[in-house]
Amino acid sequence: MESAAYVLPNAERYDRQFSGGTGGDRLATVTDTVVQTPVASERTRDVYDQTSIWAVSRGAAGELSLITPQTGTWHDLGFSDPFAPDPNDEAKRWLEGTRDYLFSTRANPRSGFWPSHKAALRCKWAFGTAVMFVRDAVSPTVSAPISYVYIPLSENYLATNFEGIVDTNYRLFTLSARQAVQQFGPGALSSKVADMANDPKERDKPITILHAVQPRAEAGRYGSNNRNSPFSSCYIEVDQKRIISEAGYFEFPYRVDHWERTSTRPYEEGPVSLCLAEIKSLNEMAKSELISSQQSVNPPIASHEDVAGVRLDLNPGAVNPGYMSAEGRPLAAPLVTQQRPDFAQAVLEARRTQIRTTLYIDLWQTIIDSKREMTAFEARLRAQEKADALGPIGTSSQVGLYFQVERELGILTRMGAFGRGSPLEAPEQVRSEEIGARFTSPLDKARKLGEFQAATQLVTIGTQLEGIRPGTMDKFDIDEFVDYSQETLGAPRRIMATDDDVAEVRQARQEAAQAEAAAQEAVQGATAVGGVAAAADALSKSPAASSILEQLAGV
Repeated sequence: MESAAYVLPNAERYDRQFSGGTGGDRLATVTDTVVQTPVASERTRDVYDQTSIWAVSRGAAGELSLITPQTGTWHDLGFSDPFAPDPNDEAKRWLEGTRDYLFSTRANPRSGFWPSHKAALRCKWAFGTAVMFVRDAVSPTVSAPISYVYIPLSENYLATNFEGIVDTNYRLFTLSARQAVQQFGPGALSSKVADMANDPKERDKPITILHAVQPRAEAGRYGSNNRNSPFSSCYIEVDQKRIISEAGYFEFPYRVDHWERTSTRPYEEGPVSLCLAEIKSLNEMAKSELISSQQSVNPPIASHEDVAGVRLDLNPGAVNPGYMSAEGRPLAAPLVTQQRPDFAQAVLEARRTQIRTTLYIDLWQTIIDSKREMTAFEARLRAQEKADALGPIGTSSQVGLYFQVERELGILTRMGAFGRGSPLEAPEQVRSEEIGARFTSPLDKARKLGEFQAATQLVTIGTQLEGIRPGTMDKFDIDEFVDYSQETLGAPRRIMATDDDVAEVRQARQEAAQAEAAAQEAVQGATAVGGVAAAADALSKSPAASSILEQLAGV
């Protein structure tokens, strides 16, 4: 592909891959092209400006930091059914714990997730489509039960269903004879490959393998645990026309990323295709600018025929006898043709800016205004504009990531990770629900920033009005606001008490308040009774009061 030479020169060779020969001879050509000859050093011979190469790397790094940051979590788990009841506290804690386990699995170097994910992002920015294989680890451990492998785009032949979802992949790739025996075992391969693996001179020769994954048309072999799985899987030794193994997958095992879905085709074009002509023009102009600069610094020399053939010494302080006429005129002079490297640089910079804009590089930069400080409102507005502009990129990326999470959960379920007695045993409410990803990347948080700040500002206003009109805060559900804030900000659920614990604390607080009120009432009653008794005693001792009481008694 022409794009690879200008934006990803170290990518797999499209132009010579499987271009000549058959069988082992054809793959030997591929091995010589990709392994023995540095691909990038050959391709970059015609690259005179690094802007496009840098832009793709910077764009992939920007997407990594804003959509799938390596230093934090970028998705939660929740019930896929929008009409499902809200998860209780036990379910919420399980969902959070399972999410953290997925991220710890990906972070394990044995899983290979981050190298594969970064390679897939660069491929998607350069070519518009990228593929990653998500499978059970060959040697699964508790910390790394899943393996992730980036698959070069040239190895894949994809197809989609009627909805435009990729559900078929014919992957044609190579393994050395030794690697093939390690992966499939000597009994699954032909005797020729087994013999090659045992021969020190032949063990590293390439073997062509075809991995066909497609929707299953009929049940697989009897005795297979996944004979009724939705997708069939078949490994074939191409040269010997031999089936190595047959199995199946309960989820499509390949994560396919697209730059932007504009059709139901299996392949999409990336941003590079939109500015490829600009990139090529930039490199041609950079080449001319380089020649112009060289001519300005080291211009060609015009000399008189009398000194033709005599080498001119241009070193500092050098003496060139015979290069001056009797009249004092030099017989050699620089040949200046009005080179303007400064003008060429200005044109080049304009084209670089256009390429950086097309590849979104200006949007990945931190929001900084060097001329003046921004108010908090302006900063929020700029962040919101940035999120809106990058929204389509994040949405397209998250389609593949969503299916990846489904694949991971399926693998863990079949391994018994959520069964009874497991540290990740699923609570009863979770067992009856389908689980899916809910994305919480920095870009997703930026989208929700305006709504969250509006809610926070409204609560602040309510708090202020409470002092003017008591009862204003009764219009707010503070518990709901706390849960909303925790979810929006991405704070861990485990730092919050459960609803049952909160209810118990509030009940105890209410009972304590009632007991305190009853005690105060008893004290006040006792005081009142004591006052009446004292007054009666005083009246009985007063002669005037006694006379009045006697008269009242006679009446």
